[in-house]
Amino acid sequence: GMKIRFCGINQYTNLFGTAVGYTITSAISMA
Repeated sequence: GMKIRFCGINQYTNLFGTAVGYTITSAISMA
């Protein structure tokens, strides 16, 4: 139901946020 969907969105957002943070950190380190 809705609870499972929300959990999936939360996991995806967390994963996406981590990837973005890692990319930004790498870009700053290489700059």
